[in-house]
Amino acid sequence: MSQTPTLALRDGLATNQAMDALTTAILDQKVRVVDTGILHLESCRRLGELLLEARAQLPHHGGGWFAYLDEVGIQQDRAQNYMTLARNSEDLRSLPEDLTVTAAIAHIRSQRQQAGMLARQADVAQAEWTGLPDTAEIWQADATDTGLADGAVHGLIVFSPPYSVGLTYESIEDCNWQLYAERVRSWCRELWRIAGDQTRVAVNVANDVWDQQEDCPRDLEHLWKACLYAVGFSYRCTIDWIDGNGQRNGRGSHAFGSVDSANAPHVLNPTERVIVVYKGAWNLRRHQEHDLDREARLAWLLGVWNIPGEHRAQRGHPAPFPEELVRRLVLLYTYPGDTVYDPFCGSGTAPCVAHQLGRRAWGSDAWPLAVQLSQQRLAA
Repeated sequence: MSQTPTLALRDGLATNQAMDALTTAILDQKVRVVDTGILHLESCRRLGELLLEARAQLPHHGGGWFAYLDEVGIQQDRAQNYMTLARNSEDLRSLPEDLTVTAAIAHIRSQRQQAGMLARQADVAQAEWTGLPDTAEIWQADATDTGLADGAVHGLIVFSPPYSVGLTYESIEDCNWQLYAERVRSWCRELWRIAGDQTRVAVNVANDVWDQQEDCPRDLEHLWKACLYAVGFSYRCTIDWIDGNGQRNGRGSHAFGSVDSANAPHVLNPTERVIVVYKGAWNLRRHQEHDLDREARLAWLLGVWNIPGEHRAQRGHPAPFPEELVRRLVLLYTYPGDTVYDPFCGSGTAPCVAHQLGRRAWGSDAWPLAVQLSQQRLAA
């Protein structure tokens, strides 16, 4: 039995026998879970229950809770994960006992988001269809075969592709890194085929993703750049954008590795990247009235943007595109009347923004429900 440490509780909270016993139980359970490295879900869930009980007896402010975690030797992010498991015991019953804590947390979050998305999708399915604007088209197609003619897009192709990182898409299953890389190469070949001369392409990707099968990070940005260059696109710039909502860009990871040592630290980058490439010449050399004022243009030409992310449940899609991000890209890189096309249109953000800004709005998606979401949103 581990010895109970002296509790230096703040805000005048005195120690008592019940708290001493609870702390002893936490330390014993910590030995089973953290110190031995045996991260069985039931053991972690039980530790989370004990931590929740301790937190209820400690001040949430003034450093009392964090001081207590330091005293019992449990990192804050791990404690949060264990308590999340405890709060969602029902969701764990169908999961394998040897599943990692990180994977279990991802499953719980996915279930919550899925419930919100299903509710949103049900609303869309019941909505009355009023038809699309004359300058908009939404259709079902895989991004490897969009159905467009060669060089059909004159303006901007803008999209955020699936990352293959655990999000639930109906049309594209998560796959291993090698298979995902082959898909990216196929998508890029189709982009080159449909892009007209002087068409710009803006690809929103995470800097890196975690390969859950191989348990290692992967350089997603490098993969996309390499594939875009291989088919013939020329590089122009990279824009960083910071999710102002703190959503971690859909990746859902807050694991910093070895916080207290140099053994295995894991640095998390809170930004995503927009890779901007083009076909043909960059300078459009067009004498045409534009709809972006000089002040906004100067601000956006500094390529670090702070933009609130979208919430999945609100859009009925696992990875919605921020409207403000699309708006800036459309205004920066196109003129009114140009075509804006998203081959992964999802919930329809890019076509809707393009239409609002007076561009021809095209979108396609392999997922039939995504097409319906986009059509209903654009029609409204």
